[in-house]
Amino acid sequence: EEAEELSEMYFSEQCHGSIVQFLQHHLQTHTANSDGLLIQVTTHSHLLSNVELTQLYQCIEIKENLASCFLLQEFDTELDFSNKVSPAFSRDPRDKLLIIQCDSGHLYGDLIACARYRVDDEREKARLQRRPGQGTTHVLFIIHLPRRGVDKDKESSSFVGFQGGAWISAHIDDIRAPAKAALTLDEALSAPISELFYNMPFTSKRRVLEPVSRTGNELEVEEQRYEFNGLEVEDIEMNVE
Repeated sequence: EEAEELSEMYFSEQCHGSIVQFLQHHLQTHTANSDGLLIQVTTHSHLLSNVELTQLYQCIEIKENLASCFLLQEFDTELDFSNKVSPAFSRDPRDKLLIIQCDSGHLYGDLIACARYRVDDEREKARLQRRPGQGTTHVLFIIHLPRRGVDKDKESSSFVGFQGGAWISAHIDDIRAPAKAALTLDEALSAPISELFYNMPFTSKRRVLEPVSRTGNELEVEEQRYEFNGLEVEDIEMNVE
């Protein structure tokens, strides 16, 4: 029973199958007329491309002209960063989305912390000047981390994966939604071994039993055909009596 509760919490309630699912969940539960969301997501997958960003805006129903995305490494100074992100907190009756992406985040822990500080500062300025009916700005940090551990002798890291306060922190291995044909982790828990290896349900097509007589010995041939992933495989079992 406890295992089922934990499974339900992990796979259903936390909604981290993809970055789109995660954002949709928090935007739906977000209280209207309050401060915008502050979200930090770490991932092992590649960062989002321009095409994928456009698809994300469509899925969460935010117009592209109300969304902005920057790569953290493209800024040379703290002032450059502030000048770029401050328009995202300008007065507007509609909600906005600001996305900051960072590649190899384990190498840029101090830079990420500085960026969060500047975002908090701009957000606070906007909050003090906010008027009734004004929209909010949601902030999303997407930080790529390597799957393998960092060699401490070669690379140092001051990155902290989880924040406190108003920040919502989560880790999503792959921020892209799994392909329809792919077996998800929750499905794999109850799937037979054959389905894990062949990525398709194990189905038996037909079974034929043919007795054959040979000079006093009866040779029983059992032919069984299976289908694995669209390929037909034939097993023949021979019993001599």
